[in-house]
Amino acid sequence: MNSIDISNPPLCPVHCLVREVPDGFADCLREDPVNIDLESARVQHQNYVDLLKRHVDKVTYVPSPEGLPDSVYIEDVAVITGEHALVTRPGAPSRVLETQGIEDALSVFCKVHTTQAPASIDGGDVMRIGNHLLVGLSTRTNEAGFKRLEEIARLDGLTSHAVPIHEGLHLKSAMTALDDKTIIYDAAALSPVKIAGLNLNWIAAPEPLGANVLAFASVTIVSEDAPKTAQLLRDKGHRVEHVKVTELHKGDGALTCLSLRIPAPNAWSV
Repeated sequence: MNSIDISNPPLCPVHCLVREVPDGFADCLREDPVNIDLESARVQHQNYVDLLKRHVDKVTYVPSPEGLPDSVYIEDVAVITGEHALVTRPGAPSRVLETQGIEDALSVFCKVHTTQAPASIDGGDVMRIGNHLLVGLSTRTNEAGFKRLEEIARLDGLTSHAVPIHEGLHLKSAMTALDDKTIIYDAAALSPVKIAGLNLNWIAAPEPLGANVLAFASVTIVSEDAPKTAQLLRDKGHRVEHVKVTELHKGDGALTCLSLRIPAPNAWSV
């Protein structure tokens, strides 16, 4: 197994945008028809926000239009590339209106661009690793969506790479970056792929939910539902903190889905 080089980790974002768990969250899209406890979801989301606040300068709530049960998964509606950001066009028709209010929220930090049909793209399909973006071509993100993001990412000097996704909802359901050369991934969902210009280390997570982590400058945040992954990363020198978001996992969400993370100038964040 490859060892992890943590000499070049992503930095902590300077600001995070989040949305509250909506009243209709129990009606969110999901592959399995499991029951969701709304109040528990809200408590767990608050704990997630509190954890962000311990590491990030500021966390801001973005209002969400009513009647959008998936709106807590705010990552899907925008991709921040640096001085620029792209408001997406979500691939699920029921989620398209979630982009309302996002342009105003992001315009404080960067120049904002939009996505038009027939392009569709979910932020959960976009993983930054150093100066590269890996973009999943999934049921939610199409080739036109990739091309639109590639155009915007180029403005910030980033190189974009399309990665076909054959299983799972999003790219980041199956992998996330630990540093600028290391990816933790779900071996049951995908196999390591060669990316032009990148010499990557791939670390298999012991649990599927361990494939989605938040790697900040000095801490890696892992779902409490992935204890073996947390221990694996501790054994490799990571300082790990965990948070319980079990009810939010039921909506096919993960740690990265619940925030939009704004990096410091000339830095990168996951």
